[in-house]
Amino acid sequence: MAHLKLEGIRKEFDDVVALKEVSLEVNNREFLVLLGPTGAGKTTTLRVGSGLTPPDRGSVLMNGQDMAGIGVADRDIAFVFQNYALYPRASVFENIASPLRARKVDEAGIKQAVTEVADMLGIGPLLERLPTDLSGGEQQRVALSRAMVRRPQVFFMDEPLTNLDFKLRTQMRGELKRLQRDVEGTFFYVTNDQIEALSLGDRIAVLNHGELQQVGPPQEVYERPVNTFVARFVGSVPMNLLACDLDPASQELVAVDGSWRLPVGRLNGSAGAVSAADGLLLGVRPEDLTIGSATSGDVAGEVFVSEPLGDRIVYDIDVGRQAVKVKTPPTMRFAAGDQVGLSFNWDRIHLFDRATERAIEVER
Repeated sequence: MAHLKLEGIRKEFDDVVALKEVSLEVNNREFLVLLGPTGAGKTTTLRVGSGLTPPDRGSVLMNGQDMAGIGVADRDIAFVFQNYALYPRASVFENIASPLRARKVDEAGIKQAVTEVADMLGIGPLLERLPTDLSGGEQQRVALSRAMVRRPQVFFMDEPLTNLDFKLRTQMRGELKRLQRDVEGTFFYVTNDQIEALSLGDRIAVLNHGELQQVGPPQEVYERPVNTFVARFVGSVPMNLLACDLDPASQELVAVDGSWRLPVGRLNGSAGAVSAADGLLLGVRPEDLTIGSATSGDVAGEVFVSEPLGDRIVYDIDVGRQAVKVKTPPTMRFAAGDQVGLSFNWDRIHLFDRATERAIEVER
């Protein structure tokens, strides 16, 4: 397998800067997920890393070797795209075998390799069928088999689960992770689905507007976002960000509309960093808030709307002039208009500088 390294990659399309000096590594046998919204530059990064698109500046190295001037066909890599690009008039066997035929592998070798990979992905009985006779999940497995059969150094995957329904996507996430461990492969995976990123990645690289925001293990990115973009983007319900300022006289955080006040001391943070910030954002994830009676908690609010989701309920609470989302168990019921109190889990509070949107370190 392989170690892939992108160094200072810049890519422009006319007057649009798609990538701004992006540097990123995919370690040997690692499942790295590049996560970001539409238009962030994810696919461009993957295409540059694989050699499909040349960079305007910067280098791509595989196992320490500069890939400049080396064609895609000579890089020993494989692709799985959102569009599976199967040959519609060829059998499943022939679709999987096509990369081996291009390499002029003998028939016995082709049969053995195709059978092994098809059995690994549970499509052995489908080898004589045409792609049009398969479900979306089966077609996805054929595309994966075609990529795997060559035993490439790096797998490049561009949102391969997008066309599947929710249940099948959930199933295939588990199968992809198991597959990566079984083949001990290096996977470079692109998605805009943060649940996919959190569940699949050994590490996540968050990209926005062509710039890397944060790279790290999924739990670290989720629990310690470096800026407000990562805080909002990573999480099935975005982090709440409450605008506030520091009252130096009382050493309290005060909502911009004056609706609540909280002692800075409860955050165990750096008083100097808080004082130096040009306005603050108090960050708290919906699962780190608890709803209680109107006379309890740290701040008061009013229930605006509820979103029952089966295993949980997400409530929108008006706190002053700011909306706050709270996750609760399905047994905790409140009605629109109820006056409630919200309690923070103070061990999981975040602070951000409102001007720079960068995180302020809070001691845990």
